[in-house]
Amino acid sequence: MGSMLTFILVGSAGVTDSALTNHGMLQVEKLAGYLSQQGVRFTRVFCSPLQRARATADALKSTHGDTMGKPFVVPCLREKDYGSLEGKSWVSPNVNVKEKRDSFTPAETFDELSSRAKEFVKDFLLPLLRDGSDNHTVAVVSHGVILSVIWRTLKQMRVPPCSSSSSHGIPGDPLVMWSNTGYLELDLSMAMATDQNQTALSNLEISVLAINSRQHLTNLKRTRGIGNSKHDPKQQKLGSFFHRRQ
Repeated sequence: MGSMLTFILVGSAGVTDSALTNHGMLQVEKLAGYLSQQGVRFTRVFCSPLQRARATADALKSTHGDTMGKPFVVPCLREKDYGSLEGKSWVSPNVNVKEKRDSFTPAETFDELSSRAKEFVKDFLLPLLRDGSDNHTVAVVSHGVILSVIWRTLKQMRVPPCSSSSSHGIPGDPLVMWSNTGYLELDLSMAMATDQNQTALSNLEISVLAINSRQHLTNLKRTRGIGNSKHDPKQQKLGSFFHRRQ
C-alpha cells in the first residue's frame, strides 16, 4: 500500500477570495469530524491560498491537534482565473461586447492550468511518494477546476494498463465531479520501472477508493436565510448560550 491522497473541494469557482458561508462552514466541520471518526490521520495537508480552502485545512488540523503539523499553503493550488469574466454569468449578453474591449483580460488557459498542476505534483506530491521511509496520508484542499486538472495529470502518469474497475466497483478512469466538501480518495504508489526508457513521471500506480464522497453530509440541511450568509468565526453558536446547571 502506498500513500493515501484525498482531494477535497471547497467553495465556488474562480479566484475571487470569497469566505465560506455559514452552511459551508457546517459542511467543513462535518467533513473534519467524519474523517476523524473514520480514523483518518493526515500527515500532510496542502491547501489553496484562498480563504475558503484555508478555513477547511484549519478545520482538518483542529481534529488532529499537533500531530498533523501546520497546513502548507501552496499558491499553485488556487482556482482557475476567469479574467474579465470572473463573477459574470455564462449567459451574460454582454460577454461578446466585453471580449472586444481592449481592457478585456482572458481566462486562464488549460495549458496554464496544466502547468500549475504539474508543478504541484512534481514539487509536492512526488517527493512524498518517493520517500520510502513512511506512508503518508495527504489531503489536498482546493477547487473544482484545478483539482480536475491535477487528477488528469496523475492519470497521465499511471502505469498502463489500468484495470477497468477498483475493488469498490468504481471505473478506473472516472470523470470526477465534486460537490462542495465532496472528496476523491486515492491510493498512490510508485511502481518499479520495467523499461529503462520509462521515466519517473510515468510509473504511478493508482487505486480509486472513493469519488465525490459525501457521507459526512448525511442529514445536514441548509438553514434558510442565515445559511447563505458569510460565516463569521467570532459568532457564537446557539449552544454556547445555554449552560448546564451545576
